[in-house]
Amino acid sequence: FESCSELQQKSTKVNWSNSEIQRESQKIKRSTGDPKMLENLQAKVNNLESLLLKTYKGKSESASTVLELKEQKDRLVSSIFKDEREIEALSTRVAECELEIQEKHQALQEQKEKNSVVNADNQHLKDTLDNLNRQIKNFQNDNKDLLERMLKLKEEQISQMNELNDYYESIKQKQEAIESIVSSQIETDDLKILRPVSLPTHYEHRIMAHSGRINSLAISEDSKLAITVGMEAKLWNSEEGTAKEVLRGMSKESFDCDISTQKQIAVAACNDHYVYVW
Repeated sequence: FESCSELQQKSTKVNWSNSEIQRESQKIKRSTGDPKMLENLQAKVNNLESLLLKTYKGKSESASTVLELKEQKDRLVSSIFKDEREIEALSTRVAECELEIQEKHQALQEQKEKNSVVNADNQHLKDTLDNLNRQIKNFQNDNKDLLERMLKLKEEQISQMNELNDYYESIKQKQEAIESIVSSQIETDDLKILRPVSLPTHYEHRIMAHSGRINSLAISEDSKLAITVGMEAKLWNSEEGTAKEVLRGMSKESFDCDISTQKQIAVAACNDHYVYVW
């Protein structure tokens, strides 16, 4: 723009110089006799022509400068158009990125909601597991208490059995004494002979009843049926020593059992807090 303004100024000077030369030429034509004036006018015309040549030369240089500036302007405009296209492409890409960011944000929100639901489910499962662990601990404590009571009951039963054995030994000794007294006496025809009662000393059947330990056994009044319990319950023919039936249903170990007098009902107390009736 500064070069253009300089060019305009030089063009103005050229126009002024042309008009000045024309005026001076007219003065020379009007002057008729004064040689000194003619010489001065001729010198002034020469100076003006020299100035005009310089001005034309500057004008041509300014024209070339204008062309260069025009080329620079064209290159600048082309660069601006190129930059505008790049800016437009970048704006399109920015819009696409913003849309992609919105989609990612929405997906992230959905994932957060899913994670919150999963966390709530996990918390519910954790609470359920804690409740189950507390119940298991309570069951273990109950089982421990029940086992201690059962062991105490067994100890009491063993103590009672020992007392019964001692009582039986004392009765047996008394019976032997009575038998010796009776055998030494002579009675009349209505003598009553007291026959001693003898208990068996050898087993009749040896039965592999359970794979584990047997906790309790019960025999019917006629001694024909027997029930044994441990980790399972079985019904036996005690005369033949064979298993009649496996009584199913218990989920844990049993420590006590019995048979009704009519041999129609069998019961077992199980460690799972249930009594099973067959």
